[in-house]
Amino acid sequence: MLEESAVYNGYTKLSVDIDGKKMVCYEKGKGEVTCIFSCGWAVPFPFSDMFEIANILSLHCRCVIFDRFGYGFSEITDGKRDFSSITRETKALCKEANILGNVVFIGHSLATYHALDFAKSFPEMVKGLVLIDCYFADTVVGQSLFHVNKLIACYFLFLKKIGIINKMDNAKFKKILFGKRKVPDNVLQDSILITKERVYNKTVCSELNCAIKDLKHLRNGLNKLDSIPIIAVCRNLTYKSILSLKKHINSIFVMNMGRTSHFIHHEYPENIADQIIEKCIL
Repeated sequence: MLEESAVYNGYTKLSVDIDGKKMVCYEKGKGEVTCIFSCGWAVPFPFSDMFEIANILSLHCRCVIFDRFGYGFSEITDGKRDFSSITRETKALCKEANILGNVVFIGHSLATYHALDFAKSFPEMVKGLVLIDCYFADTVVGQSLFHVNKLIACYFLFLKKIGIINKMDNAKFKKILFGKRKVPDNVLQDSILITKERVYNKTVCSELNCAIKDLKHLRNGLNKLDSIPIIAVCRNLTYKSILSLKKHINSIFVMNMGRTSHFIHHEYPENIADQIIEKCIL
C-alpha cells in the first residue's frame, strides 16, 4: 500500500508497506518504460548514489530509485537477505508502485546480482538490464573484492563502536561519502544522518554474507537472459569478471571505461545514460 508522499529534490518520495515494514522510493519522469535503480552494497543513502543518472534518464522515461531494507529511510529487517528475498521484495514494490512491466533494472556492484535474479524470476517484466561494475567471484579480482568489502565493514563498525564516526564533522563526511561530487545540501545532511545511525547495520551485513553463498544459485539459468538487452559497464579492474559473466550470457554489451573508480556512474553518467536510452528505452 502506498502511503503519504512528499517532494524530495524534484522527485516524489513515497512510502510502501511490504511485509509490514516501510520501504521508501523516489520517483521522477513519465513514460512506458520504468528504470529501477538499486545501489551497491553498504551505500548508506541510495538516492545520493543514483540521482545524477536518474535525472538524465527521467527526461525519457519514468525513474524509480528505491531504498532496500536497511538502506536510506527504509526500515531494518530481520532474517536472511538472500537474492530470493530481495527479488520478492522488489516485485512487491513494483506491484505497489504500479510498475507492471517494461522495466530497465539498473544495479551497481552487489545490486547487479539483484538485477540478474529479478530478470531470471520475472523475465516478462524486464526490458533491459544495466550492470554497473559487476564482479563475480569466478576471478581472483572478484574474490578479493568480496573480502575487501568485509574488511571495510569491520573497520567502519570498529570506528563506530569507539565513537569516531559520530565525532566526524560535515566536511570530513562529505569527503568520504562524495569526494568532489556536488550534491544538494539536504542530500548531504541526510547521508550523514543515515551513515551515523545505520551504517553497516544487520540487514546490510546479511546481504553480503548471503551473496557470497548465493552466487551458485544465481548462475543457474543465466543463459535464459540472452533475449534481454544487457549493458555491462566495467573498468579495467573488473573487465575479466565481465568476460566470465559472458560465458553464461553471450549477448552482453560491454562498456569498459578504463581506469576509473568503482562508482563509474558518478564519473560517466551521460555516457551510460546514452547507451541505456539507445539500447533499452527507444
